[in-house]
Amino acid sequence: MKNAIHIVLLLLLVFIARAQYSNQVHFRNISVQDGLSFPAINCIIQDQRGFMWVGTGVGLNKYDSQNFKAYYANPQDPHSLSNDNILCLSKIPGIIS
Repeated sequence: MKNAIHIVLLLLLVFIARAQYSNQVHFRNISVQDGLSFPAINCIIQDQRGFMWVGTGVGLNKYDSQNFKAYYANPQDPHSLSNDNILCLSKIPGIIS
């Protein structure tokens, strides 16, 4: 009986140790060297597909966990951003969820 209790306690400790390890959060610093359009970030949001959208003072950046794609205002393109200084990002139900 004593051995069974020791085995159960050992299994419980292993389970707790694994659970604590799996809850760790990992961060990766990203910068202009990685493709970010500007070093100062004003806002960040994640869309339903997992893309991170980063608003800076010099453009909107889409990050796919490996690469950035930067979007800028273009006065000749009516479908581009109206301004490069992105101060706030928000999810719009039905469009960005």
